[in-house]
Amino acid sequence: MLDIEQIETLFCQQIVELDKVWTIQDEKGIPTPLNSENIRSMPFWSELTSAESFIAKMAGYEAFQVLEIAREAFVDKWISGIHQDGLCIGLNWSAESDNNIDIEPAELADKIKQVTK
Repeated sequence: MLDIEQIETLFCQQIVELDKVWTIQDEKGIPTPLNSENIRSMPFWSELTSAESFIAKMAGYEAFQVLEIAREAFVDKWISGIHQDGLCIGLNWSAESDNNIDIEPAELADKIKQVTK
């Protein structure tokens, strides 16, 4: 089992390598559910298949579709917008896990920069 730091690093490495990231949306937009600490998070995945698996296996998400976002747009626009909205970013959530990882937008931006050096 990976620890939090490993999950964060893997997420950053994969989005840099693939040059994209994925989220999910329905007709109401991108979900921002409350996490266990009562903080809203917007989920993102570093692999398309993981986002698709979440939709397929997580109750209540059957109507959602995957949305691909270019890494540059994610880093330059999305992260700051998520921060301005007072949200955290969910990393590679799994329908099988009760302990999905959420991170502050600024912290994720720093980690992505470290990976791209």
